[in-house]
Amino acid sequence: MHDTLIFFRGDGNGDNAHEGMARKIAMAGRKWSKEFWRREDLVAYFFRFISPLLSWVQLALSSHPRLMLEYARVMSLDRGAMSYEESPQ
Repeated sequence: MHDTLIFFRGDGNGDNAHEGMARKIAMAGRKWSKEFWRREDLVAYFFRFISPLLSWVQLALSSHPRLMLEYARVMSLDRGAMSYEESPQ
């Protein structure tokens, strides 16, 4: 990834950049995707891509109840009310 970025953006000073080529590739990819991908295809691809990750998260949450509580707290619109502070003993 780093080498690709250096190729297209150039070194730290921007020397030897190939931004024109990157723009041409990006525009061709955009054109191709608009011609050949339907919205339904994108939705299906997204769910196929993310489903293994969701399975892993579900397994992790089910085997660790504290993670489930933390997930619920983070996803809550009122996170402050769901925060837990242990009182000193």
